Amino acid sequence: WQVYDLSSMDAGDLLSYAFVDGEGQLVGSVQSTEGALSDCQPIEINGEAVWYVTDNSTPVFYYLGERGLRTVKVIPDTPVFADVPKGHWAYPHVQNAYRHSVMAGTGTDAEGNPLFNPDGRVTLAQFSVVLANAAYPNEVAEKTMDNWYNRQVEVLEDHGVYTGMDVPDITAIATRTQMAVMAYNLMVALGEDMPSEDDMMVQAINVPDLDSVPEQYQAAVLTCYCKKIIAGKPEGFDGAGDMTRGSMAAVYSNMAKALEAF
Repeated sequence: WQVYDLSSMDAGDLLSYAFVDGEGQLVGSVQSTEGALSDCQPIEINGEAVWYVTDNSTPVFYYLGERGLRTVKVIPDTPVFADVPKGHWAYPHVQNAYRHSVMAGTGTDAEGNPLFNPDGRVTLAQFSVVLANAAYPNEVAEKTMDNWYNRQVEVLEDHGVYTGMDVPDITAIATRTQMAVMAYNLMVALGEDMPSEDDMMVQAINVPDLDSVPEQYQAAVLTCYCKKIIAGKPEGFDGAGDMTRGSMAAVYSNMAKALEAF
């Protein structure tokens, strides 16, 4: 539901929802998040309530289910961002991340065209926000907000997504190895089937610099390769390299394809 100001008939952009059991009793607490309703009659698809609204003539579909609310924008197959044109390696991933409202632009160029900055570096906090909002939106909403990332970090801590990692500063630039470990731990938390040791040994051929990855993280890297979450670079995985906005979009996009939970 939305609450309207009767003097202006404006509901703002706050959408509230709650879950009830078969007897109409509240399950959990009332949740509020950014969103909107319309005259569209919701329908049920795979256990989720689905409806759409229009945003400046662009259809936006809302999916409300057990894990929370997610949105999908209907956009044409044309570049949203001037610095990620068709042919750019990250193009389909950036389009997906924007379509699913998990990543936005970083400003505009001199002509006013929106920019994404695909080579911009990403912090562990920024990656945590994307993963937690995608996998556990309801749990994020339950937390008390102290800053722009604390709720998401707390939820990922609850699910062991930082297991095996030394995280002295969540606002530090994330490495590609940390990216793989967090993606791996999230798959474990979500109960995803893991590849066999034989599958990982075969996949190791595609990681020529695997020896440069600390041994305790190699299984996470190879699992991400097997699940097609990470494709690496021509020269190898580059585990010590910085995570970028383009690679964050790729990890999200690939996980959205591979995992039913996203």
